[in-house]
Amino acid sequence: MASVCTRHLQRIATGAINTDMNPEPGPFAETLKGLAALGRYGTPEEVAATVALLVECRRELA
Repeated sequence: MASVCTRHLQRIATGAINTDMNPEPGPFAETLKGLAALGRYGTPEEVAATVALLVECRRELA
């Protein structure tokens, strides 16, 4: 399996995340889902897992 680690990561572009300030059943939900690559809102847990993976990669590259 290829490594996902890279030294060139600059940001994580999450798109719409289901939070209290941006709820999935909110007034712009359908528009935001239509713009999302997966066609749905992400979750805070998915963002946290991505960050954790990248932190581990950083440790491997250090």
